[in-house]
Amino acid sequence: AETRRTSSSDPLLLHGYQTLGPIAAGAFSQIVRARHAASRREFAVKTFNKAKCAKEPHLGTAMKNELDVLMLLRSTHHPSVANIVDVLDTKNAVHAVLEYCGGGSLQRQLQSRGHAAGLSEPEAMAAAAQLCSALVHMHGMGVTHRDVKPENILFVDSSLVRVKLCDFGFAIRCGERRLRTVCGSPQYMAPELSRREPYHGPPV
Repeated sequence: AETRRTSSSDPLLLHGYQTLGPIAAGAFSQIVRARHAASRREFAVKTFNKAKCAKEPHLGTAMKNELDVLMLLRSTHHPSVANIVDVLDTKNAVHAVLEYCGGGSLQRQLQSRGHAAGLSEPEAMAAAAQLCSALVHMHGMGVTHRDVKPENILFVDSSLVRVKLCDFGFAIRCGERRLRTVCGSPQYMAPELSRREPYHGPPV
């Protein structure tokens, strides 16, 4: 049975959502699985701590960039992007309500099957086509993700047919300008980032 929560222990209750459990946690944010009371649909809610963002300006900038990108992408609602649904701005935190993908990450699938086995050829082709479609769409809108990796590719459900790109923590609206910030995961980083050279967003 689910534990009964109060608004003091679950701040999302005041906004019509009930926290069901943790998904992930980062330096200044955490992600939980939550259920919308009215629709009974499940969502992923990413919470940004305002105190930490105020104390460390680069975290505040990162939050602003991420929300800016998510709100831009929301206007077109690409099927292979984990889109934002709502933003709940409270006294102590900003909660980004996102589409929930219950099939887990590509990383988890690879680990469970063993990297030698991996996905079948049809599964890999389907996932790659959807991911490329999302990236082409984003690049056309002047957005670059900068952290594409198996951990950030989610299966929508247990059928493992549809995938969505998630985690826009390093994403930025850059257009044609060259970037200098080195970010992302080293093992998946483009060579020009590793060499700390100025780079165009879409190729990386």
